[in-house]
Amino acid sequence: MLPVLICVDDEMILLKSLEFEILDFFHNQIEVLTAQSPDDAYFLINDVIANNHIVFLVISDQHMGIYDGVEFLKSLNEIYPEIYKILLTGYKTEEIEKKLKQEANLYAVIEKPWSSSEIYKKIEECLKLFLES
Repeated sequence: MLPVLICVDDEMILLKSLEFEILDFFHNQIEVLTAQSPDDAYFLINDVIANNHIVFLVISDQHMGIYDGVEFLKSLNEIYPEIYKILLTGYKTEEIEKKLKQEANLYAVIEKPWSSSEIYKKIEECLKLFLES
């Protein structure tokens, strides 16, 4: 069973781009699932867990129409604190990043447009921590 990463974004083009980029780099090391809303993400997480697989990481966009990625990751942390969380945002400062890491137990905040090498590095770090635990 491969560890599962879930990407959440309401923009299908960005979501698919991120999915393909990650799959291309990580090949058969992880499974990548996508959700267009926090509600869809919760459904996927519950389904994955019900099938005895493990979600090790959720990457979420900050702004998703009526949904707020920060609020989603905060609530996710309350239910599943063991899942690593990364926020993609169009605007980031060190102060905001520090606050978000504390409030939502985020592993990282990555500014859009993202750097592939930065995304890969953060996913590798989360995967390593997950496999060591």
